[in-house]
Amino acid sequence: MEKLRLFVGLPLPESYQQGLAALTRDLKPVVPGSCSWTRPGNWHLTLKFLGDVPLEAVAGIQAALAGISWEAFTLRAGGGGFFPPQGRPRVAWVAAAEGGIECVRLAGLVERALAPLGFAPEKREFAAHLTVARIKAARAGADWKAALGVMLRATWPETVVDRLVLWRSYLGQGQGQGQGDGGGVGLPGPRYVPLREFGATGRSA
Repeated sequence: MEKLRLFVGLPLPESYQQGLAALTRDLKPVVPGSCSWTRPGNWHLTLKFLGDVPLEAVAGIQAALAGISWEAFTLRAGGGGFFPPQGRPRVAWVAAAEGGIECVRLAGLVERALAPLGFAPEKREFAAHLTVARIKAARAGADWKAALGVMLRATWPETVVDRLVLWRSYLGQGQGQGQGDGGGVGLPGPRYVPLREFGATGRSA
């Protein structure tokens, strides 16, 4: 049985992809650890991870997402931090300075739309964030203040969120498929293919 690794998320404009590239360049010299960096072109805001889904279930997922009623809103990144907030960090992320509440609301709508299809609600409360890096190894007692300062000083433009996307994720290296992630066959890291976009049904922001 063929399965697709899927997630639902919000795409980010080219200005954010370029901003991620600049932020990564600034962070690399000051991060006290080994990181797997999100590649520009791959950057998005995840609303719900679906995991490995049978191919025959995709049509039902698309129908459920198409039935969600929501209004476009303005998103602006700003600030950031690490997961977990205490102890040795595993993820570096940028926060939503504007539009965070709307992201939480939309994630809830996605949860409720997909629950009848067997996708269990998340156990943790949804927090709108944009993953910058996954920290593979960090020295115990390392000082992350410099890295945090770089993220807090970064500035981001406003962008209108008017669509959500059902993506297929290809893990690992050399999968040979992807969407506009600025790379070709053989590059390391995940690659994302948009299966379908779903526009906001309400007024524009």
